[in-house]
Amino acid sequence: MLIEDCATYSNDDCIAAAAYPSVVNTRGSGEVTVRRFLGFNPRAQGIRLAWDEVRVNQAPFGAFTFEDADFVSDGLGVLIHQRKYGAIRMIDCDFEALKPKARGMDIQGATPLLELTRVSLPGPVQATARIDRLVTEAVIIEDKPLGAVPGPLFKAKPAPAAVESK
Repeated sequence: MLIEDCATYSNDDCIAAAAYPSVVNTRGSGEVTVRRFLGFNPRAQGIRLAWDEVRVNQAPFGAFTFEDADFVSDGLGVLIHQRKYGAIRMIDCDFEALKPKARGMDIQGATPLLELTRVSLPGPVQATARIDRLVTEAVIIEDKPLGAVPGPLFKAKPAPAAVESK
């Protein structure tokens, strides 16, 4: 799926990906690309992948790529629920929060690759799921360069198996 060259104002997550209940469909998703996108909402996340819901289809999600995308939201920039995903890439993305002390990213789902290239987040990143390979380049969190990963602005348990900072 391709979402491209658009802007949204929503009263919920700017981009949300979910699955049908298992009784309706047990297929996983294909690849999703969001490119040249502006999302604004006053009360939820910039990006929300899946839902932490047992009645929902538990098939793995495909890869997600966000390129040249800006999100303004109420607090949390990105929420990735407890599922299995393909590669998750964010390239030239900016997340801004309407409230102070926002969280940048909460990663609860396993992914073979998390790539953050020229990404700005309003608050720290918390990862509680397996990330096989983490690639970072020019990541800004709370107006500070990311630096070492994991570190005070990027907490990961378990630690990523491989980390590349460019």
